[in-house]
Amino acid sequence: LDLAAAMWALLSLYWFLEGRWGLASAAATALVLTKETGLIVPLALAVFSRGNPKRVLVLLVPPVAALGSWLLYLHATTGHWLGSAEFARYNVGEALDLWRPPLVLLRRLYQLGFANFHWIATVLVALAVIRHGALRDGRWRLPAAVGAGYVALHSLLGGAILLRYLLPAIALFYAATAAALEAVRPTLRRGGLALL
Repeated sequence: LDLAAAMWALLSLYWFLEGRWGLASAAATALVLTKETGLIVPLALAVFSRGNPKRVLVLLVPPVAALGSWLLYLHATTGHWLGSAEFARYNVGEALDLWRPPLVLLRRLYQLGFANFHWIATVLVALAVIRHGALRDGRWRLPAAVGAGYVALHSLLGGAILLRYLLPAIALFYAATAAALEAVRPTLRRGGLALL
């Protein structure tokens, strides 16, 4: 499900950036029906719609209606909004312990920007941004907001701290890395790619 969610998240962003609002909304709807936490994406799309009320409705109403219908169905069939009391306790109740969110946030940042040799990509992206002005195009704000939203949400909610929950953010991190590599010197690019 996490891989499918990443696909729908990326398609939502791509179609939004291409100005194809209906397709972006359809992908966002499929996303929230795949993983409820995907609600981050249509909310970000609505925020980045520059106050266009019609666009906000097209992008937000179908995913929210679909997710709302699913939650109503869960409640009607199980008596619990999230399917079971144990699931809600583990993924929401225990997750909101006072000390847990900051510690999980640190772990999420480690998973995304350091673990599995991601530190190489992080250094390359930082160099490209600082020295060459890479990724300063306004189109990168939305992917950055979605990636940050996934990290924040999965630092606040969820019992298990699994890397796969960050797949949409990881895919966006890889896309940013690829774009940043285009801005650095060829020798640095080749060396970075070889290390990665």
